[in-house]
Amino acid sequence: MFWPFRPSRPSPAPASDAGARGEDLAAAAAVRRGWRVLARNYRCRVGELDLILRAGRALVFVEVKTRRRAGLGLEAVTWTKRRRVVRAALDYAGRERVDLGRVPLRFDVCEVVLVPGAAPVLTWHEDAFDVEDLGLDL
Repeated sequence: MFWPFRPSRPSPAPASDAGARGEDLAAAAAVRRGWRVLARNYRCRVGELDLILRAGRALVFVEVKTRRRAGLGLEAVTWTKRRRVVRAALDYAGRERVDLGRVPLRFDVCEVVLVPGAAPVLTWHEDAFDVEDLGLDL
């Protein structure tokens, strides 16, 4: 006998769709805070930056982690990922001729939790890490 498959809840969106939605939500949250989005999905040979923002004088590099449960986003940004983010940020700063002596850099993590049937939840971790923690010099 054939039993039709009926999922009890909608199928989750593919990871790339969820990630893009998380980045959209994070960018919108940044704009609501009065920050300006300078770039999204900046790619270079050393890595990728999800969002690059201007918040006051600071240049902010944001790693967006979209998850289906709370509490896993910040932990997913490992030491190795942080080094890649910082190296990509330095690449961006060099290409844009940012005066690192005058413009402070900040590294944030935005955790976006997308649970089917519930409103998205964003947790913004300002200054989630810095360059000194990684053994890199500016």
